Amino acid sequence: MHYTPDEQLLIRQVTTLTETQDPVLVLPRVYLWAWESDVLAVDQSYQVTEFEIKTDRADFNNDREKSFGSLSKDALLDEQTFGPNFFYYVVSAKVYRKVFKALPDHAGLMVARKDGRLETVKKAPELHGNPISSHRLNELYRKGYQRYRQAEIDNRELQDRIRLMNRHFAEERKTWEADRKYQLKQTIRRQQDLIRDLYAAIEALKSGNPEDVFIQKHIDRAGQYLAESKEPSTGKPKSAAVS
Repeated sequence: MHYTPDEQLLIRQVTTLTETQDPVLVLPRVYLWAWESDVLAVDQSYQVTEFEIKTDRADFNNDREKSFGSLSKDALLDEQTFGPNFFYYVVSAKVYRKVFKALPDHAGLMVARKDGRLETVKKAPELHGNPISSHRLNELYRKGYQRYRQAEIDNRELQDRIRLMNRHFAEERKTWEADRKYQLKQTIRRQQDLIRDLYAAIEALKSGNPEDVFIQKHIDRAGQYLAESKEPSTGKPKSAAVS
């Protein structure tokens, strides 16, 4: 089942709250009865509380109308011999008033306030006093362990992917640094050529009998270099106009 971000947030809030009450086990998103439970908590008396997350009225109505064989989920819970000992709907503040009047007798109601608190608006009645059987409890432990192992595998795979990405980035950085060094060397070489041409032009002027063509050649080369340095992104050297 796919959970929206709002539903995932409510699941985390419920899980965090129930874990502070010293439970035997808390497990989100698990099948134990005929339906998937958003959160199941087993207390020290081995009684089970189920929390059903709802973020809109339509989802609330659909959950109540789910059928399992000839009976709906509501009917199964109303029998008070099947399923959890306590059943709560957990809703956001914006949905609270829309579902409160339609709340079935067998269900309690918790509301997630904007400050992050979970407020119990209606306490859930005890549906039956039977503790969870050892078979079902072991099934929950098994599912929790499988989920833990899968999380370990997923985490290991994620770490492997991160290592590969880091290696790739390191190689890319080396390539970039090598290219950068090459570009710097080319720039330095061109600057050195510019200085030599300028010095050659100056020496020719100092000789007292300069050759205009010789001087102009070095000045043109220096101007061309300066133009290219100003417009590196175009790839087209800009000719320098020298009078």
